[in-house]
Order: sequence, then structure tokens, then C-alpha cells
Amino acid sequence: MNHYMQGIQIKNPELIEVLEEATWFMKNKELLNTHLHRNGGVFTDGEKFVSEEFKWKVINEGRAHDGFPECASGFNVKPDQIKYISFNEDIANNYDNVNSQLMMFFGTRHNALFHIYPPGGFLSWHNNANASAYNLIFTYNPTGNGYFAYHDWEKNETVKVIDPKGWSCKYGYFGNYNEPREKLVYHCAYSPEWRMTISYIYDHRDSEVGKEFQKQVIEEISAE
Repeated sequence: MNHYMQGIQIKNPELIEVLEEATWFMKNKELLNTHLHRNGGVFTDGEKFVSEEFKWKVINEGRAHDGFPECASGFNVKPDQIKYISFNEDIANNYDNVNSQLMMFFGTRHNALFHIYPPGGFLSWHNNANASAYNLIFTYNPTGNGYFAYHDWEKNETVKVIDPKGWSCKYGYFGNYNEPREKLVYHCAYSPEWRMTISYIYDHRDSEVGKEFQKQVIEEISAE
């Protein structure tokens, strides 16, 4: 990718095993549709919220943009974000199982996102300035028909990162409004088919020791 987002190869057998457990959510879509409300609701025009026009609308808001996506459509299964139609123990237990293992592997207790995109699901353009952090982003797409996009300040254009089939990993720093503009990573995601993203964060105020630990985690992800 580039200095905004670094692609990381997933080779660690232990991690691959846990990520395979996470695909339970993709194999049980009917449970999600039956027991969960879609966060943000259902949109027939989701692509407009990941468009160039909408990107510049958000960028031009400056600090008035609070960092959150203005619009989204999908199933959030984190306990503080999930919206049940009727409680389902399997959904809750599978989240707890996968999240606890991944937190242990990554050495962080900050699960920022556990989001399942149904067809047409998206996160609109935003910059996470409200939660500046180093991000590990894992995406599962069984078809490769979906993407993550971000604004490249140097080229002043959108870079679209097409999902490969299966699992992929990105790492990058999302800055805040007290830093140079180039540290703000305006980004969005969209998928016409089922897709899942799980992300974990490290505090942007981490010491050199903390940053060295992050480096070790990244190396461990790629270790065979």
C-alpha cells in the first residue's frame, strides 16, 4: 500500500486458526438477519456515502466532523454496539470467544470494530479523529468483491484497496486534529456482498517501548 496503510501478510498458524473461528459469523448469516437490527438501517443508495462527492463534503467540514461515520449499514456485534431484535447466546458467545483470543494475541484490550457487512453494507467517509490510534484492521471477504478506500493527501486522490479473497490485514495510524492534516486518514468501506472487518487499536500516546511491542506483534502476524 503506502505510508498511510501497510499491508501485512497473515501467516501465523495460531492466528489463522482464530480467524477461521471468526468466520462463524459469515457462516451463520441467517442468525444475524433474524436476531440483529442493522446498525444504521437499510440503505438502497449506500454507494453515495462512499462517493467522491461525499468524501469532499466530510473533508470540507474540517473540525466540525466529529470523526464518526455519518452513515453506516451493517451488523455490529461488539457488546456496546450490538442491537438485538432478540438475544442470541451463540452470537454473544462466539464474539466473546474470538475477541478474547485476539486480544491476547495482539496484546491489546481495545477492540475498535467487529462489523459484518451484508450486501450493500458500508461505512461512510470519516477520519476517526475522535479516537486517534494505531490500527490493526482484519478483513474477511469470501469473494474479494468489496473495498476499503482512503484519501491520499500527497496525490489528492482516493486510493481504493480491493479486498483479496479470504483474510487480509492492514496496519496504519489514524491521526487527530491537533496534528498535521496529512495525519488525518479519511476513509470508507463498501461491499456489494457479505464482508467482515475486525480491528484492534493501540494508543497513539504509546511510548517507544509500546511502539516496539506493536512492531513485534506485526512481525508475529507474518511468522510461519
